[in-house]
Amino acid sequence: VFVLLLFVHSILLVAWNIKSNLPYFWYSMNLSKISSIYIVLALSVSYLSSLFIYMMFSVFLYFLRSSIFFSISCVTHDFAVDFNFLI
Repeated sequence: VFVLLLFVHSILLVAWNIKSNLPYFWYSMNLSKISSIYIVLALSVSYLSSLFIYMMFSVFLYFLRSSIFFSISCVTHDFAVDFNFLI
């Protein structure tokens, strides 16, 4: 389920950025790679650490004003934190 969520996240990000200008597309693809690293990192650290990481990353995305990417990050944040809490 988690891998499927990452796949949908990447597809939506690509589809959204194709409608945008090309330089911002490549910039957002780099952000997508960073978000995937954060998700994997959050699953490997403690609950409080992952919560802190995702709070910082969510603030970072808010200031970039990328609303679709931000909302998808919030969904993956909730899933990753809940999953990490169960471990």
